[in-house]
Amino acid sequence: MNAELYQYTLPLRHPLTQKGKTITERTGLLLKLIDEDGAVGWGDAAPLPGFSRETLEQCIDSFFGFAESIRNREYFEVFQERAHLSSENKEVLPSVSFAIESALQAILGHEDEFNTSASSIELSALLSGDAESILKKARTLRERKIRCAKLKVGRGEVQDEAGLVVSVSKILGTECLLRLDANRAWSLEEAKIFAKAISGISIEYIEEPLRNPDELDSFHATTGMPYALDETLYEMPPPTMAKEVLNILLGERRALWFNAAAWVWKPTLLHVPMLGPALQGLVQDEFGPKLVISAAFESGVGIAALVKYAASCMDSDVAAGLDTYAWLEEDVLLSPLPLSGGHADVPAICTLAGQIDMSRLEPIPMPPGCHGGIR
Repeated sequence: MNAELYQYTLPLRHPLTQKGKTITERTGLLLKLIDEDGAVGWGDAAPLPGFSRETLEQCIDSFFGFAESIRNREYFEVFQERAHLSSENKEVLPSVSFAIESALQAILGHEDEFNTSASSIELSALLSGDAESILKKARTLRERKIRCAKLKVGRGEVQDEAGLVVSVSKILGTECLLRLDANRAWSLEEAKIFAKAISGISIEYIEEPLRNPDELDSFHATTGMPYALDETLYEMPPPTMAKEVLNILLGERRALWFNAAAWVWKPTLLHVPMLGPALQGLVQDEFGPKLVISAAFESGVGIAALVKYAASCMDSDVAAGLDTYAWLEEDVLLSPLPLSGGHADVPAICTLAGQIDMSRLEPIPMPPGCHGGIR
């Protein structure tokens, strides 16, 4: 097996500010794997500034080590040993692990260990921006009969935010599930005020309403509002295998995890081989939270891999959060992914994901003295 590595930089439609960092373009790496029969698979490693532990430079170094380790090996040997090969006794970088597994799964196609029998998945639309823009988009979503939408809250006064939720809910109606995401904006008391102000509004859940997640049980018990975990997932110690993640979820904070309505999983930020099926099995066995696959502003290659993850790991009635793709002004694919209709055609997305616009990519050569698979 051989590998090639490329870097891309894609402009965003609007500046993106998160955790005090503002970016106007998205930079990442594409890994291309070629097996002994010439089959090709692509993977996307795009650390998100302000959220990812790893830097782009660390990802490049990790890919060099992986490329060296797969030289002259056959596909299935690499697939079976990928956890060891991607770490080599070092910390597993989530975005690198995600890219490697995505590329290997793309080569394997439909005969893989993920059950990708779902031909279509539901998608959640993202509502963000100023109030006028949000209300305008909400009306558009209703006209298009979109069945799930997520509204960002926690950026203004609590009462103003609650009023916006009420207005959006009235526009969307009962046919569209409404999710909220506060990104840990509030104290427990502020969150209680917010919950009271929107009482009577039906929501699927609110992501991370509290600055202190250990108070979520109290918030839920007091308000009855279902919560979802997002940032809390990525604060666990960096795992090297899926079993370590499961041990944490089943550990001393088990009540926090399993009282949640959903776990919002972004593989770019938390990934080890086979984590998806492990999480899927855990929530099914425990009759606990929903697993919601979510994006972190990846390129079309990464988003397509997430579509496949969603088709294999999520319940069919749960919508994946992949609307960050709409922030990209340009993409690494020859044709943009059709994701605006509230659902994704899985086979069509997988086909488009293999059609790369090579003019958007800058090759990254192997360093002098290294004779690995990247060429």
